[in-house]
Amino acid sequence: MKPAIFLSLFFLSGCFFSHNNGYQASLKMQLDTIYANDQRYRNYMILQPGKERDSLAKMMGLKPDEVNDHFSHVQHNLDSINLVLIEHILSKYGYPGKSMVNSPANEAAYYVIQHSDKISQYFPLIEKAGKAGELPFLLAAMMQDRLLKDEGKEQIYGTQFAGYAEKDSVTGEQKISWFLWPVKDYEHLTALRKKAGFTETIEENAASQGIEFRIMTIEELKEKHPGFLPQK
Repeated sequence: MKPAIFLSLFFLSGCFFSHNNGYQASLKMQLDTIYANDQRYRNYMILQPGKERDSLAKMMGLKPDEVNDHFSHVQHNLDSINLVLIEHILSKYGYPGKSMVNSPANEAAYYVIQHSDKISQYFPLIEKAGKAGELPFLLAAMMQDRLLKDEGKEQIYGTQFAGYAEKDSVTGEQKISWFLWPVKDYEHLTALRKKAGFTETIEENAASQGIEFRIMTIEELKEKHPGFLPQK
């Protein structure tokens, strides 16, 4: 019986130690579920025309060009539920960071906010968590770039791209032409990215996503694609 008693005491002491250090096991489980739901259908929202999309359409009784919108609608409903849950968690615990729920559960709240319309409200909390090491700082950097882009301003770390639809000159089909959202300081961009924790240069990152690297200033954006900027 002694070994069993020893193991029980060891387990209980471990739980007590974790609790005293701020670890929240039940909260971690909830965040793991939230994170899984945040990512559940995102890949299906951006399916390109082809066999995979056609097969899904046939299986679901949809037209091929209805598949992406269908999954966007389903994911949007999940996002709405996730946001309610995360806002409740933030009001109760503050940011649920690494010391509270370990990794990768510490990223769940970040992604839910990043996929919401409340970035400006919660960015200060995200930034604080990033600077404290409770969240990878590069994620806070990505959210800052997203916020600046939404405000029609130049980004800092070069994480945000934008795209516009145009007709392919060869096939005649609609395609998306992507470009890097204007950056405030191109000269020091590589150093800024490295300091934030990014391992790729902006050129390498664009290439990995199949995006042609093009520098565009805010002035050029205002002239060529004013629709991307907030209307005053």
